[in-house]
Amino acid sequence: MDHIWSNVTVEEGSLRVHVATIRKALGDGQFGNRYIANIKGRGYSFIGSVIPLADGTESGNDYVALSILGCLTALFIWRFRYCKRDGRRAVAVNPNSLRAWEQRGWTYILAGRPEEAIRSFARTIQLSPFDLSPLSTFTGMGAAFIGLGRFDEAVAAAKKAIRLNALYPVTYRCLAIALAHLGRETEAREAATGLLKLEPGFRISEWPAGRRLPQIYTDGLRKAGLPE
Repeated sequence: MDHIWSNVTVEEGSLRVHVATIRKALGDGQFGNRYIANIKGRGYSFIGSVIPLADGTESGNDYVALSILGCLTALFIWRFRYCKRDGRRAVAVNPNSLRAWEQRGWTYILAGRPEEAIRSFARTIQLSPFDLSPLSTFTGMGAAFIGLGRFDEAVAAAKKAIRLNALYPVTYRCLAIALAHLGRETEAREAATGLLKLEPGFRISEWPAGRRLPQIYTDGLRKAGLPE
């Protein structure tokens, strides 16, 4: 903790919340995949498998790890120079990785660069136009459009994401924000209700990304009637 949050007071509860968020981002526990273990009395340990390349010098999934690292660095540590560097390196190592481009997009949203985020998400869609898996891609497009004040496009992207997967709470956040800024209050509150069904404990003040994103995002959540 001293290494990651030097000169910052961090409570154990905050650490648990952040580790839970990382697990969620990695899909830990889904489809039998495990990445982070809690070692009693010692802390947390990464237990994901690493696939070596033929020369044994790098792991074959380094580009995915880099892209996730960049996004989490932007979310929790605010070192945007480093997180953008990791995103660039990830897509340079494998320019055809859907996950690397997708995570790069989220990194640029958190870094306040929605235009670059849209380019990253668009690249993901170009690489896999018929695959239903880029659920986070369309959600990300919606989040980036919100950052640019393009709320109608944000609504369209979020609704497309919901058609692909109606169980992703981030999409409902984006939809609620965009609808609220368009003055479509009833629809915004419906989207907020959908979010709370999936994430009953959501509070604006406890939303990690809310401390990184411009005010336009949290203002939209408040207009949609989500709890403070």
